[in-house]
Amino acid sequence: LYLDPNPDRRTQEALGNLVVDDPQWEALLQQERLDENYTLDLFGGKSWMVKGVRVALTVSVNNLLDVQDFATGGYEQLRYDRQDVDRFPNRYNYLWGRTFFAMLSFSL
Repeated sequence: LYLDPNPDRRTQEALGNLVVDDPQWEALLQQERLDENYTLDLFGGKSWMVKGVRVALTVSVNNLLDVQDFATGGYEQLRYDRQDVDRFPNRYNYLWGRTFFAMLSFSL
């Protein structure tokens, strides 16, 4: 999973005054890759027939281990400084903590 790139950093105009051996060349072209991670989710459901009506209950718990430092995406800012590539840092989206969901449905 990679961050969404800033297309302006990878144009002829952005790289025009740099030579290929310049360390800034690689810093401008490099795209950040996010760490791999996982979550543990729990899901269950049950249905019953009650007087000719189907009743179904569905319950789920997402992110059971409550991992919140998991970057799920992000982007490079559209502004940048050729002299200091880290001046405008990347923005990240993080996973929600533990979430719950329950649904009760009736079918004729």
